[in-house]
Amino acid sequence: MRVLHVVEVSIGGVISVVNTYAQWQVAAGHEVHVLAPDDAAVIAGQRHTWHPRRRAPHRFPRDVRVLRQTVSALEPDVVHLHSFFPGVLGRLPTRAASRPAVVYQPHSWAFDAAPTPVGRRLTGAWERHAGRRSDAVIVNCRDEADEGQAHGVDVTSHVVGIPVDTDHFAPATPSERDTIREDLGVSGRSVLLCVGRLARQKGQDRLVAAWREEPVPGAVLVLLGAGDPGPLEQIAGPEWGRSVIAPGPVPDVRPWLYAADVVVAPSRWESQEVAVAEALACGKPVVATVVNGAREAIADGPEPPAGAVVGQTDLVGLLAACRRRVTDADLTAGEATSARSRAERMFALDAVMRRVTDVYVGALGSTSSSPATEAET
Repeated sequence: MRVLHVVEVSIGGVISVVNTYAQWQVAAGHEVHVLAPDDAAVIAGQRHTWHPRRRAPHRFPRDVRVLRQTVSALEPDVVHLHSFFPGVLGRLPTRAASRPAVVYQPHSWAFDAAPTPVGRRLTGAWERHAGRRSDAVIVNCRDEADEGQAHGVDVTSHVVGIPVDTDHFAPATPSERDTIREDLGVSGRSVLLCVGRLARQKGQDRLVAAWREEPVPGAVLVLLGAGDPGPLEQIAGPEWGRSVIAPGPVPDVRPWLYAADVVVAPSRWESQEVAVAEALACGKPVVATVVNGAREAIADGPEPPAGAVVGQTDLVGLLAACRRRVTDADLTAGEATSARSRAERMFALDAVMRRVTDVYVGALGSTSSSPATEAET
């Protein structure tokens, strides 16, 4: 099968998922291509470059042209559009003699990302319209599927989960953890780890504001991810550099996951978070605000909880749940065991990728049985 992944971002969970997809698909014998910005860390498949800018509408015709030319040259069986902007550009109508199967994966619907009620209505109208131009929609969790349906997106969403290599992301031994904590300079302190790019969506601003009011005693809050830490430094005030640190992006998140006592996820909106899935695979309890997939990953299901989920704006409750976990060793030990079991059930790489492949096969069948008078890319 020849697959073209289309992505607009250079960092973060989306590019991580795309890389995981591409690596597995290449190993499985598929021909994989990735259309991405030239600064994106593409690590598998044949790379092709474009430079989409969602805040530069005058560039949209050029972006569409590059995408269509790439599809025309490669003649893929499947075009997999990742996130909202590629989903727009890749599902505009065009007249073409034939078309690939078009698979759209929102990686969190953009309804909540729109800054105004008008923007949210327009986003919903577009997604309802474009759903008819999708041969399949992939989502990361059941909440995301339900959200699409609630906004009138009348197309079946296939829940596949976040793909995590649970051999690569696995618990460290106590001695390994002690060594890593010493190397990172956090020995003797509890570590609350927040992983994700520094952005409003991820909620570090409100987490830091709550922390400044009442830090967890004896703990350090680590904000791990790319982005400008300046605004967060202003919010943290005297706690910055003392009980709040921002190491920036790292090539491998595992040492910080091993060092952490609790992973905290204060996002305002999400699909299923890659950082949460990886934390669970490493046997780490997670405390999160309620977003798509949070309860499914952390609290619901056959296993005991692997942390706690609090109200969307309850940052006081979020830190209280973290405080409980850094002071109750028996609780965190039990949640660590549950975390690993949950990750193996929901996010194991081969199982997720088999589900993705099944979606592709179904989309190809849909394409072959439908008229090819109007293509999406």
